[in-house]
Amino acid sequence: MKMPITFEDFKSNPLASIAFVLVIAVGFLFIELRESHELQAKTQNERILKMEEEISEYKEDVYKLREELLKCLDLNQ
Repeated sequence: MKMPITFEDFKSNPLASIAFVLVIAVGFLFIELRESHELQAKTQNERILKMEEEISEYKEDVYKLREELLKCLDLNQ
């Protein structure tokens, strides 16, 4: 495979060669960051779903406790 830039090009114009390498590096970092972000978003969505289930369970418990409290208060009167 022929490289888009040769060593002779590096020698003749080092600034453009360094810029070329930096563009490749930034492109790689951008792709890596995007993949990392997608994984993090998936993990966070799973955590959100789990916490929403816990909240539903806690709401049910609160309703049960409230009903029990109302029963106890009615018995005392």
